[in-house]
Amino acid sequence: MYFNVTGQDVTGTNADASRTKYGRVYRLNLDATDPLKGTLEVILDGDNRSGIAGKFQNPDNICVTKNYVYVQEDANGYGDETHDAYIYQYNIATKDLKVVVELDHRRTQADAAKYNVATKDLDPNKKGVWEYGALIDVSDQLGIPDTFMLSIQPHSWTGEKYKAADGGTKRPVESQASQIVVIKGLAR
Repeated sequence: MYFNVTGQDVTGTNADASRTKYGRVYRLNLDATDPLKGTLEVILDGDNRSGIAGKFQNPDNICVTKNYVYVQEDANGYGDETHDAYIYQYNIATKDLKVVVELDHRRTQADAAKYNVATKDLDPNKKGVWEYGALIDVSDQLGIPDTFMLSIQPHSWTGEKYKAADGGTKRPVESQASQIVVIKGLAR
């Protein structure tokens, strides 16, 4: 079993740096004969800035296939972000890690103002303003090998037309857009 631990800035309850700042990915190996026993290991450590996960900006979501662990970032806005949110591919067999997806905020495009709306709490020029939601392998359901569905939360893409667009009542004044995209050719 694999899981992410999203980082926490070194302030407040983490002022003593007892928790991860940039996030980690763990593997839990359970004992098949005794479910009360097992081992827990860090396989990717974002706090080791010289290690293979040294560019991590808070892994948040995770998708595990037969051969790969896909780690999706959600930068927490510490101010030292060097890139927009990545999806990393960790090869379970070789232990290699590489970036396979990066969010494009369209900051330099003609339509940049549409996707990068500043608010009192949000500077769309900062790195890591958008984040990933779920990444799901839909290859078997669609009958198309190496096909995934990905949700994206572009926090700076806002507008009145997005308020309560789904009829929800929990956050009726939320005005952020969202996307669901299909990715083809991503290895399982």
